[in-house]
Amino acid sequence: LTISTNVTINSAQYAMPEVLTIGKGGVLTLNNTALRFATKQSKIQIKDGGELIIDNSILSSTCQTPWQGIEVWGEKNKSQIPLPGQPNAQGKVILKNGAVIENAENAITLWKKNDYSSTGGIVQADDAVFINNRRSVEFMSYQNTHPISETPLGNISYFKNCRFEVNDEYLAPAPFFAHISMWEVDGINIQACDFINNMSNEPNTGVGILTSNANFDILPSCSSLVTPCPENNIVPNTFQGFKYGIESFGTGSNIKTICIKNAEFNGNSC
Repeated sequence: LTISTNVTINSAQYAMPEVLTIGKGGVLTLNNTALRFATKQSKIQIKDGGELIIDNSILSSTCQTPWQGIEVWGEKNKSQIPLPGQPNAQGKVILKNGAVIENAENAITLWKKNDYSSTGGIVQADDAVFINNRRSVEFMSYQNTHPISETPLGNISYFKNCRFEVNDEYLAPAPFFAHISMWEVDGINIQACDFINNMSNEPNTGVGILTSNANFDILPSCSSLVTPCPENNIVPNTFQGFKYGIESFGTGSNIKTICIKNAEFNGNSC
């Protein structure tokens, strides 16, 4: 099944075929809809220039079989910011209003697997839920740039007010790995998200965020419009039940800056 134009699905439920493709220029909007994927090979692939909007909808598996997840393809040497009137060179997935992705091997992976020229895909998640995925989001090596000057810019992907959780309904045959992994990316913003390992048979395992040579920000939000934010209204990122809440590696000149502000690890403030 291939989407090549603007398609909106409202208030529906579908059992999906093995592969759903969103082609260049295609936009699929899911509104109050459930897509359930039937086999372990099932996946969505968003080609460069395609877009998937998951609005108050759920993407899951059928029965007890995990599915592959979403591949968001891009072009490694092009900007994530399109010129006026031009299509975006990168694939994009937007999650909002309680969107859920669950029971996937890699809920969102931002490249075409095994094609290192296809990195640069975009994910923008606000009030989304990732449940029982072996890995929720995979960032591969990519540097965003200005579309004209080619000056390096931060990645425009972000996560706000999201929940990442694994629990005793985890289906994948392999052990839980990490909620978010990053390799050689710059500027990922993570704001007021909850990272949870709630598996009673595997407590204190896995990683909330795992990075190598990556630059990212762990920042709070504010539940008040007052500036500066009153202390009681600060909403931190939280990490519970992992071997490591955040595990980061860097080598030589590739070591990056990590900004962590008002985070909580197993209930302890940082």
